[in-house]
Amino acid sequence: MTLEYIRLTKDFEEIKEYARYKGDTLTGYRQTKEKVSVRIEDVLYFETVDGLGFAYTVDSVYEIKGRLYQVEEKLNNHLCRNACKRT
Repeated sequence: MTLEYIRLTKDFEEIKEYARYKGDTLTGYRQTKEKVSVRIEDVLYFETVDGLGFAYTVDSVYEIKGRLYQVEEKLNNHLCRNACKRT
């Protein structure tokens, strides 16, 4: 994919980041232990409960194996801790 621009604006930077990470997935598990691919863009937030990690989408909850810091490393700047603001 090639993106060209005359001047790098904030809007274009957001589009570039969206295009770069659109379609990235992580592995999650349903309550039935079924392994599924979860699109990063569908995840609303992550949470740890009793030492287990979870990813929440609009209509599902998936258990995430590993530590949340490992998920954070994979997602780089697409993950905000606590109450971060996107502008």
